[in-house]
Amino acid sequence: MLRNTDEIMEVKEDEFSQKLLELSATELYELQEKDPAINKFCHTNHFFQQKIKEQLSESHYLVTPLISRDQQKKLDAFDLYVAALFYSEYLAEPDEKLRNQYLGMSFTLRSFNAISTVCSELIMNLFNKDQPNQQEIEEVTKIIIPICNELRNLYWGAGFILSAIYTFLLGCYFTHSDEDRANVLFEQSVKDVLCAILLESNDFSKQILNEVTCDKGISGFYANDNDVLPKNTDELSRFAKKYVSASRYSFLQQAAEREITGTTSLAVTVRGCDVKSDQGPSQKSI
Repeated sequence: MLRNTDEIMEVKEDEFSQKLLELSATELYELQEKDPAINKFCHTNHFFQQKIKEQLSESHYLVTPLISRDQQKKLDAFDLYVAALFYSEYLAEPDEKLRNQYLGMSFTLRSFNAISTVCSELIMNLFNKDQPNQQEIEEVTKIIIPICNELRNLYWGAGFILSAIYTFLLGCYFTHSDEDRANVLFEQSVKDVLCAILLESNDFSKQILNEVTCDKGISGFYANDNDVLPKNTDELSRFAKKYVSASRYSFLQQAAEREITGTTSLAVTVRGCDVKSDQGPSQKSI
């Protein structure tokens, strides 16, 4: 196992990269956290970056380095690799305590897989109860809404679609107990859908969507073949119109246009993207 900075100087670039790739997620994360030289190597060495992109692509995880719509957060190939490695170890680990630790780390590092897993489990826990009480619904809502905000910002169109699904499902839980709250959530879901449609022509957003769904597009978000949920942007639009009035739909459409066209960026624009990265699929096990 690698233990100090001096080992960078003792082996060749490719040999050192291979040693790093043999480490577990925890070992790699802790090593680069405590050693600035190794941290720099992981984030800047071209050879190592190419090797981890190959690993991510072969295992169907997100490959494209991320830059959030507000330009405040960036995840390079190494960030994506460590997050994916934790998620992969979560999938393979039989011990429940360790599984939760690995999932928690992957979630903290903003893995798309981990975020969707955590949110889906929270909502499924409500779904599996005959009558979830109001406090349980409120607690889940308080957790998921901030996550949706980050999804929309960091994962572009894919994030808007996932956020639309979660806010819609949460809205359904409030239909009997708090109609006003349900309507707010339905409107947020509709706005998310409209933002995703606007981003359909954005190359950077499209690349992220293709990678996190293995080129399946919107239908790739659903584990089973579901006749109710929308499979493309036309179906998304029709789906959205069912849950708001025509006047509110028009208002939300304008709000979505303001949000997307108001995204300013030094490297990314709404109609195109200057961020260059390798193509690759998305999500299984490293």
